[in-house]
Amino acid sequence: MRWFKSAVRHYTVVSAAADTDTGSRLTEEERGNVTPAHREVLKRLALALEKPWSGEALWACLEELRHSTITEAAEVRIEQAWIDGPEAFCIIYTPPYQPEELVGLRRHAAAADVIIDYGLGSTLYLQRVEATGTDSLSGGVPNPIAFGVAVAAFDIGEPLGAMAELLRTDDQGVGWWGSLEADLPGRAI
Repeated sequence: MRWFKSAVRHYTVVSAAADTDTGSRLTEEERGNVTPAHREVLKRLALALEKPWSGEALWACLEELRHSTITEAAEVRIEQAWIDGPEAFCIIYTPPYQPEELVGLRRHAAAADVIIDYGLGSTLYLQRVEATGTDSLSGGVPNPIAFGVAVAAFDIGEPLGAMAELLRTDDQGVGWWGSLEADLPGRAI
């Protein structure tokens, strides 16, 4: 007689309630991956009285990378980040499990339709909605907080995979991807 062991499947349920995942978020000290450049950009963005859409989205992305446990964000190190006009931002980082690589990502608001759904359920987004009383911007522009959180989780927080073969390398050896134009982004000064 053959005995079969039944397979047990475990599922993780993620709630969109603003206070449910605070126990799973790690501090900077626990992670050890938050660079001085990462802290400095967050500080400058926090001090800005008025930020364009891209500044809000960049802030949310960097803030999410400091704490997220959803993807491999703990393996990412931010080398440089800046806003690139009113609806785009750029980040140069080391991708998960490739600390020797330097990768640049440029994201524009027009790319939001692909990745924003996750960001709309994030704790960071829900906290911002509660604090400001608004969940979107006029003119059909996606919410910058939800967009930034989604970029952190699904662009930067994930290994490059096949995207590594499609990177466009600049004259400083940074491989770029994302919402690119004909000319690659220049580094912020």
